[in-house]
Amino acid sequence: MNLIPQPQIGYCTNVHAGATLEQVKRNLKEFSHEIKKLVSPESPLGIGMWFSSTCVLQLSDIAEVEAIKSLLQDFGLVPFTFNGFPFGDFHQPIVKHKVYQPTWADEQRLDYTIRLAEIQSQLLSAEIEGSISTLPLAWPSDGFSRLWNDGDLAIVQQSAINLKKCANTLHRIFEQTGSKIRVAIEPEPGCLIDNCDGVVAFFNQYLLDQESVQNDLVREYVGICHDVCHSAVMFESQRDALKTYADNHIRVVKVQVSSAIEISFESLDHDQRTMAIDQLTLFAEDRYLHQTSVNHGDTIGLFEDLPSAIERAEPEGIWRVHYHVPIFAERFGIIGTTQSQIGDCFRAMREFHPLTNHFEIETYAWNVLPADLKEDSLQSAIAKEIAWFAELVGSEPKNLV
Repeated sequence: MNLIPQPQIGYCTNVHAGATLEQVKRNLKEFSHEIKKLVSPESPLGIGMWFSSTCVLQLSDIAEVEAIKSLLQDFGLVPFTFNGFPFGDFHQPIVKHKVYQPTWADEQRLDYTIRLAEIQSQLLSAEIEGSISTLPLAWPSDGFSRLWNDGDLAIVQQSAINLKKCANTLHRIFEQTGSKIRVAIEPEPGCLIDNCDGVVAFFNQYLLDQESVQNDLVREYVGICHDVCHSAVMFESQRDALKTYADNHIRVVKVQVSSAIEISFESLDHDQRTMAIDQLTLFAEDRYLHQTSVNHGDTIGLFEDLPSAIERAEPEGIWRVHYHVPIFAERFGIIGTTQSQIGDCFRAMREFHPLTNHFEIETYAWNVLPADLKEDSLQSAIAKEIAWFAELVGSEPKNLV
């Protein structure tokens, strides 16, 4: 009989600028250790590690891996999940579409992900299962489509081949070390896989097309990272999306706990709509891509970035913006958030994926928030998020890992 595990809760360290190993070590001391003291002084705290490709190269030295492991243990931090989506410097002045490179059709992405799995297997004790979230194949090469344009089919096909190779390698790591590490595709608005329908199509048409043993390995080691913000921006029902994965026997490996911006223009008068757009403009920053969905009438339009939505779309219907805002915030002035969907997601996870217990808070946009929305310190802000989510799911600090 399988008992429902307590949620493992952590925050993602991609919020910290850390493209080199020395920066990562400094961040663990300056931020992660201090956050742990605030929310879990007597017990270990889970974190989601982000290692850039530069860090991964530096970690080819086993002594460096042991140094990171020692640091994590000294600070009481458990890296139960990795964020393997950003390959390069996630804090350069302009990231935008660079975050989708290299694609899953590129051997570099495969090698990077396998190396992350090897590192995680060395950092975790064998009884703790690990997870690695990753990009949903690529950004489309020739415009948005509900599934794939002809120009992207080669990328989709090669991505499937590489993910199968990844599954096979993850199984070898398990056989050699006893560490079970899974990779989790993270649907994101506008990408080649951006909703649950795209996930199902990719698995059924490309990943699960081999003999039964290979398909079993794929189902065991390749699954989904369900990002609450991303799903909300696509106007998916959290429950319906998670039920769809369960109905198709697709594992949800981890959840990224996040919240999007939401504005319901229908509830605002003319002056309030103007105020809402003025406030929304403050979020149109240069570093990250902020895909924006506009749900008006019977149609949902997706804009590649927030500035184009502000310029081209009428202030009507419901707007949702891919901007990871603090999860404890229900609204910012006249602007609302999709905070309520975090609870919807957790309840659906317990219903349809009760054995999944990886929950990573991923508010990476703290450093680019409008100045008046920032907390006194990043450490206290993240601690506040962890405490808010732990209370929501009924988890005491001793149950965080």
